[in-house]
Amino acid sequence: MIVAPEKGHRLRQIGRKAAALFGRYYRLVVLVGVAAVAGAAAALLSPLPVDGLVYDLIVMARGTVVGERLPPSDRVAVIALDDRSLDSAEMKSMPRTFLSPQWAKLLDVLESGGARVVAFDLLFVYSANAFIPNYDRPLLGGFARHRGRVVIARSGATVPAAPFQFALNVRGDPTAMGMADLVSDSDGSVRTVPAGFPGPDGVFRPGLAAAALAKAGARGFDAPVMIAPTAPLERLIPAFSMIDVLHCADQVDSLRKALEGRIVFVGTTLPDEDRKFAADRLLLVGEPEPPPTAAVVSGCRLDPLPLSSPASGTVPGVFIHAAAVDAVLRGHTIRPASPWAVGGVTALTTLLVGTASLVLRPVLAAGAAGLLLTGLFGGAAGLLTLGVWMPISGAFFAFVPAMASIYASRYMVEDRRRRKIQRAFGHYLSPNVVARLSEAETDPLLGGELRELTVMFADLSGFTALSGRVSPHELMELTNHYLSLVVAAVEETGGYVDKFIGDAVMAFWGAPADDPDHAQHAARTACLAATNIARERAAALARGEFGFSVKIGLHSGPAVVGNVGARQRFNYTAVGETVNIASRLEGLPGVYDCAVVLSAVTAAAIESEVLLCELDQVHVKGKTEPVTVFMPVAPLAEATAEHHAHVAAYQAALAAYRARDFATAAERWRAMSPAPGGCGPSTGGGPPQVMATRAETLAGHPPADGWDGVWTIPKG
Repeated sequence: MIVAPEKGHRLRQIGRKAAALFGRYYRLVVLVGVAAVAGAAAALLSPLPVDGLVYDLIVMARGTVVGERLPPSDRVAVIALDDRSLDSAEMKSMPRTFLSPQWAKLLDVLESGGARVVAFDLLFVYSANAFIPNYDRPLLGGFARHRGRVVIARSGATVPAAPFQFALNVRGDPTAMGMADLVSDSDGSVRTVPAGFPGPDGVFRPGLAAAALAKAGARGFDAPVMIAPTAPLERLIPAFSMIDVLHCADQVDSLRKALEGRIVFVGTTLPDEDRKFAADRLLLVGEPEPPPTAAVVSGCRLDPLPLSSPASGTVPGVFIHAAAVDAVLRGHTIRPASPWAVGGVTALTTLLVGTASLVLRPVLAAGAAGLLLTGLFGGAAGLLTLGVWMPISGAFFAFVPAMASIYASRYMVEDRRRRKIQRAFGHYLSPNVVARLSEAETDPLLGGELRELTVMFADLSGFTALSGRVSPHELMELTNHYLSLVVAAVEETGGYVDKFIGDAVMAFWGAPADDPDHAQHAARTACLAATNIARERAAALARGEFGFSVKIGLHSGPAVVGNVGARQRFNYTAVGETVNIASRLEGLPGVYDCAVVLSAVTAAAIESEVLLCELDQVHVKGKTEPVTVFMPVAPLAEATAEHHAHVAAYQAALAAYRARDFATAAERWRAMSPAPGGCGPSTGGGPPQVMATRAETLAGHPPADGWDGVWTIPKG
């Protein structure tokens, strides 16, 4: 485009005037621009991850420096399943699943003590009726009698067993069950308690705290309740040992004095179980450790418990639910400031810091900014006392960019002016004179018994790869579906699901219920789970969806079961070398391209029932002696001639392999197909092809003399 000379001259004049105006008022332009950007960013991004730490610091300052202290609650209490209770004569030898008589008695005692509502922050996932018929009858009867005052917990993935739901009529009473899930902030600390969670079916499910308030007929809450304690939560919420409460069953006056009219939460306070970082974590610094666990004595004694484990910086999760209820009942709820208020405070702080940067030298400006931010911190503490949380980390973060932007603009504009002066006067004055002109101006007791068990570890394959391809909700829903196939197979054979470890399941047979055929039941479960998961995966892939495969390891032997663990924690589980070996075997199906691998001990126990194929001898971590591993092929009663021929061919190749005739072994294995209709079909050529490849490698690079045929799995 051609511009007329007159018009071009006019445009140049306008540009020069604009540059002159900017040169004159650049400080104001930059200051307002930086403040506007900082305020908008704070409004859009609030709350920032570091706001949680700032919140904890303000809570600590309010409770320690300012000295504001609320008295212990007279509306809420906690009944603690603590180490003293579990070490008592009534409960010492019983797994958690079999504590229902004690829960039933506790309900009656709390009723006689005048408790307003009893909320169990415990997941009644298993019913002891599955082991002993009608064992849970007293508790189910207690739930039915007191259903107007009882709330039980569930989680997003776990619901109470059907008998407990039926006893409390959860279908007809939405307040009979509350979600015990607590949502952590990005730093892993829990500072808010939600009113509830929407379910995958679109139905809103109340949280445990909201359900307890509703059950008590009290005013509830819709927005999440922020926890802003003035003292450690375990001091603000009185807690009593469960065994002490049970021993006071006949002392109604003592019970009423401690519990009458209160909403009572029942939960664990063990030092390493269901513990959370919460807003009181900095208030716990310097708190004394609890005295050594005292022996349980008979007689009524309702003394509030000391802090359970202050050095850990954590609080039992049950106290967070109780604190939310207490805050609502006291009327001390905290509401966060609106994003626009946060943005306004950040913009104003940035303006003040920027102004100091414009008129003061950097050191003095930094000091003034520090005083300003200290005042901002104090103001946020004052607002918190008034029930408003003002996230201020955005203002703190704006401090450095604001000063940097102001000084950068000063440098760019004034350096440009300095160079202009130097160019203008460099022809006339000494360089030193020009330079001067331009620069002016940071115990439970153990117990258990030795039992013969078969331990199973089952791990879903493909979890990591799938995690980056679907949403977290879809991933967890799919994982839970496949894990439920494993759990269903375990329960079908009377096994005990010990725990879920990410996308893996640990289960065992032989405890808590006696099972002389534990190895057979475990092997049957492994094959059933592997087959069902393979079938489910094939159907999913046919639909164009995602699916998992599974790796399962089995080992039999002695293990300690019962209340075992460390001094800081005990739980009903199994520990020992048998468990460790089973855990190591779980990784071998991925090596041999099969679904199930079991040890020689388990193989010896089931060889009269199951056709087995000896796969190899391997070194496993933690064992000096090699472990012989087997693959179940088919139940002997169903094994065909083809099955037997497959095993015979594999064993012949294995014999050649161990005799160092690697070429013959490779040829024989390469001619084989996977086991026909095996226990969970392989995804490739199965163990024969894996071993053929290995034998071919050894044929080309023979091992040294003294080779014993034991395979050491390469690292990495």
